[in-house]
Amino acid sequence: MLAAKNGGFRVLKERDFALLWSGQSVSSLGDGIFTIALALEALRIDHSPRGSLSSWPRERFLQCAWLSAAVWWSTACREGS
Repeated sequence: MLAAKNGGFRVLKERDFALLWSGQSVSSLGDGIFTIALALEALRIDHSPRGSLSSWPRERFLQCAWLSAAVWWSTACREGS
């Protein structure tokens, strides 16, 4: 309430800023709802909170790690020469 007494919400009277702020707020709320909905859907499909959807197989992890290392190495070599 201190900000309201000192005029801290005056910026919301600016139409452009109010639209930006409200749009960003709705977007953040939607991101949170999507995360919860995705977890609930995975639970509904798999019927287990620790099932196959909650962890990648080890081989996939290693493939991603090697691919990331290869991309990093090729970028570092190109920048160095």
